[in-house]
This record gives sequence, C-alpha cells and structure tokens, in this order.
Amino acid sequence: MMSLCSAAAASARIPEVKVPGPVGPGSRIAIVTPASSVKDAVLDSAVSRLQEMGFIPVVYPHAYGRTYGTHPATDEIRASELMQAFADPEIDAILCSRGGYGCVRLLPLLNADIIRNNPKWLIGYSDISALHAFMHHAGVASVHGPMASHLGSNPDTIPSTRYLLRAIADDFPITYELKPNTYNKLGKATGRLVGGNLLTINGLGETAYDILNIGGDEDIILFFEDISEQIYAIERVLMRLHYSGILGRVKGLVIGQFTEYRPSDDFETMEEMIHHWLTKWGYFNPANPMPIVFDFPTGHVTENYPMIISAEVQLDVSPFGTTFTYTGK
Repeated sequence: MMSLCSAAAASARIPEVKVPGPVGPGSRIAIVTPASSVKDAVLDSAVSRLQEMGFIPVVYPHAYGRTYGTHPATDEIRASELMQAFADPEIDAILCSRGGYGCVRLLPLLNADIIRNNPKWLIGYSDISALHAFMHHAGVASVHGPMASHLGSNPDTIPSTRYLLRAIADDFPITYELKPNTYNKLGKATGRLVGGNLLTINGLGETAYDILNIGGDEDIILFFEDISEQIYAIERVLMRLHYSGILGRVKGLVIGQFTEYRPSDDFETMEEMIHHWLTKWGYFNPANPMPIVFDFPTGHVTENYPMIISAEVQLDVSPFGTTFTYTGK
C-alpha cells in the first residue's frame, strides 16, 4: 500500500497525473456524504435530477441521515464508503452530497493505491477540498465544483452545471471567458491547477496532505475561495502564504468568491484587502510576470465553475478580460 504520509510529506510534487475516463448518460454515479449531513429532501432532488440527465445514481447507505453528531456515520464508515466507491468497477464517478466539516478526519483512513489504480472523478467543493488534496498527492485529477446539493436546487442549463458535465465527459478543451476586473494583473501563465477552500487547504500545511507545498521548479496556478470567514482571518492566511514563499513560487493566481462576511475597520471587501497586500508585497510590480485574476466564479455561489485540480490550465489576463482554459492534460 502506498504510504501517503511518507511519500507526500517531503514534497507536493504531482506524480504523472491520471485524468479519469469520460462520464456521460448511462454512467453510474455514486453519491456519498464524507463531511456534514445533508437534508434528505436535498439528496432526493439530486437523485431525481441525475436520473433526468440520464445518469444512474447509486446512493451509498450512509449518504442519508444524521446519527453521529453532525455527520451521518463514523469517520471509519464514511471513509469506507468512499473507498468502496473507488474500488467498485461499476461506479464511474463519485459525487459528494455537500461540504460542511469532517473530511480532514478521513485522510489517514484513505488508500492512495486504490484511488490511483481506479481513477474516477471525485466531485465537490468546500470541505471536500481536503479530499482533493489527497487526490492531488495520489496523482489523480478531481473536480472542485457543484455537488449534489447544487444539482438538486438548480437547473442543469446554468453554465456551472454545463461546464461540469463537459469536464467529466472529457469534452476538452474547456474555456471560461470572464469580464475585466479593475484589480486584475495582466499576464499569461500555464501550469497545473491546485487550490480549493482556503481555510481547509491552509489547515493541511506542513502535513502529508499539504497541497500548497509547491516546489520552485513546478509550474503551478493557484486558486482559492472561502465562506463565512472574517477579513482578518483570510489576511492571516495570506500572510502565511507570502511569508513562506508559496505565493512567490506560483505562476498564476486565481482569486475566487468570498461570501458571507462583514466589512472590517481596515477594508470594505475581501478583494480590497487581498489587492492591498499583493500590491504592497510587489506582486503587481511589472517585473513580476504572474497574472492575477479577481472575482473568479468559483466558491459558495450558484455559478461555481468546475476547477479541475491537478489538470493543466492556461491563464490569460488581458485588458479585455480573462481566458481560462483546460487543455485536457
């Protein structure tokens, strides 16, 4: 068995990335709840929507319920069901029901060999970022994007859902076109995409699951988003990323959505704070080629565009807008 703790502790260098096979109508999609419990009605709606879209949903026994604190089952059971879904040759993709909290508890209970030998799309965001970090170290691409709770409450015609369906169907290249933002820094970059929910991935720093331990010879595009965090809390994490040299090593920076927070005495918005410090630290210096894009549609919003972690992306920030492209590699 691959020991993630020993193999990944020294570096977050990505092994040769495996991109899961295409998933489309007729495919069997497992629904699991690795984090907080989900309302039965929400899960029922997601099952119905997947069926309408032509998929075959396979709801695992403990996807429903709330019998263990805020979770539907013990850590061991939730981890076991996730690994069962990866190991089952009849399952084509794995859809998380929601985020919340609890995935970090599962990491020591997961098996990197099973995941790498049975590459499947793992789909989810928020607390699911901890699982994406594990997938990243196992060398399998995964999707930070809409979950069951999203599919059950939104039409499948909105862009975020359509992009998700294209991503798991292996319909590459996929390009997002965004409007200009006054905070953006112009430039072009190509690299592997890493990131996720900022407080979740920051909490994995200096562990075997650290997705931010970026080597200087790696071309990495970093993205992050968060919800319900005070401005000073995000500022504190940003300071760590700068002081540790992580921000200085990335080739491009994608600032996602920050929602459900209040202005502080120092800054009206999260974006103002981030722009202030990136400017003060010199990242907006013309001599620094790193492109930076703000207000990217990823996070706890309806238009939560899929971010394919460990996939190669091209980022082009121009005066006319931003082009963000998955090459399919």
